[in-house]
Amino acid sequence: MITVKTKGFKELEDALGKIEKEATRKNIAIRSLTKAGDMMVMTAQRMAPTDEGDLRSAITIAPRATTAGGRKGKRGGSGGQFGDVVRVFMGIDLSVNNRLIIYSAVQEWGNVSNPAQPYMRPAFDAEKFRYVDRLSEELSIDIGKAIGRQERKRAKAL
Repeated sequence: MITVKTKGFKELEDALGKIEKEATRKNIAIRSLTKAGDMMVMTAQRMAPTDEGDLRSAITIAPRATTAGGRKGKRGGSGGQFGDVVRVFMGIDLSVNNRLIIYSAVQEWGNVSNPAQPYMRPAFDAEKFRYVDRLSEELSIDIGKAIGRQERKRAKAL
């Protein structure tokens, strides 16, 4: 189990509450989660084995899962202060090559004839705490921009 102490997320959630449109709040969260995860993706790409090269280029972060098991994944859910839960997926984009669902698992965990060559879990372990810091920064920037736009629209309407 991992325990992470955070600071400032309550204030960010309160600031997010000042944004009137639910879609804007969700888009801010998705954009921030994705931008903050870019370094984790690059770390996983760097650590991935390079047999055919497909695996590295298929590692991505996206609002929806693109794996066979995750195709039914939703963009949001229920919970949180606003009734919104936003998730992003980091993993293998099967649109690059659908054979990668098996190949990526064998590389990560190994099998009888191939030793494990993990790349996703080590990337997560290396970046997890920096990810939280980057997420805080990205949310702060995006929320500030959205509030500014909202206030300019309100002023224009008067």
